[in-house]
Amino acid sequence: SNMANLQLSRLTNLKALFLQDNDISQVEGLEGLQQLRELVLNRNRIKTLNKNSFAAQILLLELHLAENRIRELNH
Repeated sequence: SNMANLQLSRLTNLKALFLQDNDISQVEGLEGLQQLRELVLNRNRIKTLNKNSFAAQILLLELHLAENRIRELNH
């Protein structure tokens, strides 16, 4: 599943986003969520995170990635 299809960039004031159990395979499309403080991506199919995955989320306090298939962290 692709996060970019959710068109999240329009939700500029969103503070928490819960997307657990959605078969998400890539973290993308979060650029407009600059107010995001909590992101829950537990139990998806994420394999890779790169240095830009959460670059716009400077206020992010909680990131939940449990039970994914993360094999690569590119920084």
